Parts: sequence; structure tokens; C-alpha cells
Amino acid sequence: MLVAASTILTALAVAALLIAEKTDRPKLVWKTLASLGFMWAALIGGVPGTAPGWLLLGGLALSMVGDVALVSERGFLAGLVAFAGAHLFYSGAFLSTGTRWVSIIPTALIATIAFVAVKRWLIGRVPPKLRGPVVAYMAIITLMLVTAAGSTRLVLYAGAALFYLSDLAVARNRFIAAGFENKLIGLPLYYAGQLLLASAVT
Repeated sequence: MLVAASTILTALAVAALLIAEKTDRPKLVWKTLASLGFMWAALIGGVPGTAPGWLLLGGLALSMVGDVALVSERGFLAGLVAFAGAHLFYSGAFLSTGTRWVSIIPTALIATIAFVAVKRWLIGRVPPKLRGPVVAYMAIITLMLVTAAGSTRLVLYAGAALFYLSDLAVARNRFIAAGFENKLIGLPLYYAGQLLLASAVT
């Protein structure tokens, strides 16, 4: 019942957030509520009892900080740092669940190709002062995706993959072509990914 309630809270808040994005209305309240939804989902069973659980919870908390920071254009770099930290926490959580090299190796090859392709797609549009942080962030989120592939829990890989895809929408909106369609795709992917990761906090 509580799991369903937290999911509904996030879904309703995301719907309201999308309406706010479309109509150019204040977004902070709805984004905060949506993020509180995945934090609530993570804590429904109480405080974590395992190292992966604590690491996932840390990643979710940093993600919430990033969500709030990115409401403002001036908070972009702070949000980037917060999300980079979240990805490092997630990577630690994934590695601590076990490592399946048979999955990591092919994913690493594919992710490296994707890293190069996305870098070429973005880098010419990124302001010079942000290029270093953006490339570093890309490397960190690629690491997260690769470590997720080696996790013994499929739900973690699914959550990481949705997060990765949502970041492509953020990058497109920020540096390539700003538009509501980026939010319409990216926000549901992001919050669905976070809810999946939150469901694994134990």
C-alpha cells in the first residue's frame, strides 16, 4: 500500500511538473514532491540494512539535491556535481551486490562507443567553461551504467539505464535544442529510474 502511494505521489507530481514546464509556471514545489516520492519509496521499509542499501540511499539523496539545483539555470553546475556524486554512490552499490564480468565487458564496449558518439554530438555546443565538468560527468554516468550491468539485480540495471537515457534528454535540452519534448521524455524516464533504484533499498 505504501509503495503504491509513493509511486502515485511521484507520478502525480511529475504530471504537474510537466504541466508547469509546458505553461512556464513555477516548478520547485512539484519537482521537490516528485523527488520526495522516490525518497519515501526508498525508506518505506525503514533504514537500510545493507551496504548497497545505504549507498543507494545516498545516491537518491544526492539526486534530490540535484533536482532542486536544476530548477534554476544558475544551479546547473551544482546540479551536475550532485548528480555526479549520486552516480558514484550508485556505482558503489552496484559493485557491492556482486560482479558479473560476462555482462560488464560487452556493456563497457558499447558504453565506450556511446560515450565517444555523445561527446562528439555535444562538445561543440557546450560553453568552454563547462566542457571539463560535462565530459567528467559523462564518464561518471558511463561508469554507473557499466557497473549496473555487472550487478546481480536486474532492477538496478533497469533503473540505471532509464537514468542514463533521461540524461540524454537533459543534454539535448540544455545544449542542442531546448524544447518541451525533452522534458516530456526525460522527466518520466528519470523518475521511473529513480523509483526502480529506490525499490532496491534494503
